[in-house]
Amino acid sequence: MARPAAAVPSIGVVVVTYGAEDFIADCLASLLESGYPALDVVVIDNASRDGTVARIRQWFQKQDTLSRLSGDEPETWRMVDGKASAFTLIENTANLGFAGGVNSGLSFLMEKRTVDFYWILNPDTVVEAAAPAALAARAQVSDDWALIGTRVLYHARPGYVHTDGGIYRRWMGFAKSANLGRKADDCRPPNDAELDFVSGASMLASKAFLEKAGLMDETWFLYFEEIDWAFRRGDLSLGIASDAVVHHRAGASIGSGSGRRVDSPFSVYFMYRNRIRFAWRWTPWLLLSVYGWSWAMLIRRYWRHPQQMIAGLWGMHGFGPSPAVRRRLPASDWQLALNVARPSTEETASQKGGKL
Repeated sequence: MARPAAAVPSIGVVVVTYGAEDFIADCLASLLESGYPALDVVVIDNASRDGTVARIRQWFQKQDTLSRLSGDEPETWRMVDGKASAFTLIENTANLGFAGGVNSGLSFLMEKRTVDFYWILNPDTVVEAAAPAALAARAQVSDDWALIGTRVLYHARPGYVHTDGGIYRRWMGFAKSANLGRKADDCRPPNDAELDFVSGASMLASKAFLEKAGLMDETWFLYFEEIDWAFRRGDLSLGIASDAVVHHRAGASIGSGSGRRVDSPFSVYFMYRNRIRFAWRWTPWLLLSVYGWSWAMLIRRYWRHPQQMIAGLWGMHGFGPSPAVRRRLPASDWQLALNVARPSTEETASQKGGKL
């Protein structure tokens, strides 16, 4: 169903940071420089242990076009030219994971702001100037959508696709990014009906979707949260705004592999841990197949990397993190990251609000 176009739809942007000191300023600058007149950007810092928060504040202070609102809590900076755009910094006292950080931002926007759409964006991205307007235009085509992704290209390989949304291979338990590694000019994003999810690096959520699916499930902590979220969409559609382009420093925040860089043990642990958990929740009849494929892929990818092998094995068997993984977070944060019971097989797709 087509919807009447708003003059300038407002977009709430949620950017979750952890250890993002080296690249968060580029992300914020690209949003500001896009010129979109109604962006409400909320940066949620998950208790970074580096200089991320100081870097964000330094960037705020250097912008002649921004002015801090006196007495505002949390810290908010608005455009001095009267535009509706604003930047807000919220500091979590612990690392709540990606989903927890996103939920903090969404909750703030829903309670304190009036926005039309909600854009979840990774801190290691750079937004092309036309992206916000292209997303807003795609979102206004109809009301019956859940999530809209952008084209996500590699930052280090200009013009090459990191993801155009993705397909979940149920028998393997693997998420496949559409057009991965292809030249963007030589391919188009999949049709909406082909998509199982859109990348959490850059995705726009509708109010209808949030009302149906609720917030993200924070028990994932890292990986599979956006796929689980998309599976809870019911009959709402997914899509890609092909004219909205974001460049991604893939894996910069969490150490996932990109190019010749090997995945960090931290990344491998949560990937294989949640691969089994996801299959248990959504396709328990395929759990044995997913378990076998997980073994095969773990050996194929990491047989020369013992720390990654150990991390993956401990993760897929539900053990606590190996020493190489545990070093990545303070002990207090691990209590949050692992405070999870295995999903019950009674938590079916219909009970979670989704369909396969």
